[in-house]
Amino acid sequence: LPISQVAIAVHQIQRTRPLPLPLRTMVLAKSSPSSRASSALRLKRPRSSSASRALGHKRRRQCVEEWAHVRLLRPTAPVGEAWPVSDLRAFDAPTEPMCEINYGPLLKEVLKERGWKYSTHPCHGTYDPDLDKSTFYVKEFEASLRGKTPGRLFGKEGAVEPDGYKLQAIQLPKHALWMLGRLPYRVPGTANESARDREDFVNIVVEHGQDLPGKTGNYRIAKFPGTETALFKTNLTEAFQDKSWYPATYILPRDKDSFLHEIQRRGHARGNLWIGKPRNDYGGSGIRVWQGSDPALKQAVKETQSGRSIMQKYIHDPLLIGGYKFHMRIHLVITNLSPLQAFVQENGQCLFATKPYTLSRKTMGEDFDPPVHVTNMGLNATPAN
Repeated sequence: LPISQVAIAVHQIQRTRPLPLPLRTMVLAKSSPSSRASSALRLKRPRSSSASRALGHKRRRQCVEEWAHVRLLRPTAPVGEAWPVSDLRAFDAPTEPMCEINYGPLLKEVLKERGWKYSTHPCHGTYDPDLDKSTFYVKEFEASLRGKTPGRLFGKEGAVEPDGYKLQAIQLPKHALWMLGRLPYRVPGTANESARDREDFVNIVVEHGQDLPGKTGNYRIAKFPGTETALFKTNLTEAFQDKSWYPATYILPRDKDSFLHEIQRRGHARGNLWIGKPRNDYGGSGIRVWQGSDPALKQAVKETQSGRSIMQKYIHDPLLIGGYKFHMRIHLVITNLSPLQAFVQENGQCLFATKPYTLSRKTMGEDFDPPVHVTNMGLNATPAN
């Protein structure tokens, strides 16, 4: 996530020392072994037209002017009181061991390595492998948070779900970290018994969290309600399309007429390149780079009738390292929305493409070659590559 975008969401960001935005990156100390070897590491940008360079310089100046007042500061106090090691308890989804509905095995491995007690029992859950459907009895979670038995909270009849399951009492620990956000599951008696993306755990904490026992901060859930929807690429476009740093973007099928006009206007210009992305997917799924003059692109856009996706201006002259594309991931944890507060992790990530960058037509459109243009792990770390 570009640091200028982070600044839009957060006005109080904490870091090691004050630095204006945008941040300098890849700074090497003179005494480090990496700096002695850095002469062999070439950072270059493909050639582009003078008009394109001028536009790029203008956009960068606008970004600097817009965010020069934002400073990253060293935190003066912890975000909360440290928990006793014996009370480090984290909770994953109830059916995680059966279907990896949430984070997969990595979360468990990392938590246990760091001394946490790991559980998949915030409430009971079942999994139907034939239908690939999880059922969560979230009323048990609500009763636990509110310090009551299901029978006392929901009554004798309410403590029995429509499918016949009798709700069980679950003891609330002294501290809990719930790694439970938006997940696809069924709650008996709701949504016509269908499994769909839900945020029951988050919403229950928001509604009843103020009544939790102990000190503030003894219970935390790793999600704010509505954040996944807010981060749909279509919604990000709606929010940021007028910002100087946000690339020209068209939402399909809504904007298909104006998009077709734009690619026609640009003709065979070198910069008439576009990257298509689904509204809300991850791991590079559904991404493809197109030349605006490609007849197959025009036909695909014309035939778009439903669904939601975006076509975004592709940066055709990116900064390269050794001839390869890369991107930086700067991780941010938002700890409070009122007042707004967040922390930037000092050590970010660089992820690389695994094939040299080229604008060859053989790597785009229907012949799209992801390791040339896309830098995430999902499309590069494959058995075939």
